Amino acid sequence: MDMVTMGIGGVLCLYGFYTMTMRTRSPEKFGKLKAMKDKYGDSNGLAIHIMAYTVVPIVVGIVVSFAGFNGLSLLGMFKS
Repeated sequence: MDMVTMGIGGVLCLYGFYTMTMRTRSPEKFGKLKAMKDKYGDSNGLAIHIMAYTVVPIVVGIVVSFAGFNGLSLLGMFKS
């Protein structure tokens, strides 16, 4: 069990849940959301923003957390 890798995965999950919560409570704080809506339209811009800033971090966070739980280390990949 690699605690650093699990911590990184947890932070990614928390970031995804944070963006999901803030988007529903105060979407005006997301400048990139407005830019994406202006460029791609309301529904497509929202969908891209949700995928990029909510779904992807949560999924990657879960995968990284499970990898850390199984003993894999993200930091070990950068050692030579």
